[in-house]
Amino acid sequence: GLQIADGRSSAEPGAISDLDERPLASGSIAQVHLARCRGQVVVVKVRHPRVDEELMLDFELLVRAAHALHTWIPPLRWLNAPSTVSQFETAMTGQCDLSQEARHLQAFRHNFRRKTSWMAFPKVLFASPAVLVETFEPGELATDLARRGTEVDRE
Repeated sequence: GLQIADGRSSAEPGAISDLDERPLASGSIAQVHLARCRGQVVVVKVRHPRVDEELMLDFELLVRAAHALHTWIPPLRWLNAPSTVSQFETAMTGQCDLSQEARHLQAFRHNFRRKTSWMAFPKVLFASPAVLVETFEPGELATDLARRGTEVDRE
């Protein structure tokens, strides 16, 4: 079965149970599973193995290509490819750290605390660079809301 392994975590052993092996969703950085924690339905986001090493290699190649483009094709220097790649690298590297995502989620919960009648943000229960456990909040996808709004506009 699926197991969560994170050498940097201090999670209580056995706190997560009934972890669904089928991902609820999966992206390029991590995948999300439903589970239970102390009887409560939770979401467990697990970073894909070696994604940070693969991302570092990808950016090493992009940095080299950007410098070559900047050096060898003077008419394209206005693009400032090395700087663009550097900014993109900073943004993507942050995406690999699920504890950073947890801090952002906590900030959203705080900033929208007066809007709980119509907006919910999950509560962070545990976070490490590779694992994020948060409460499950049922709701609608923004894409579904947008699609419904578009359908109403056409009527």
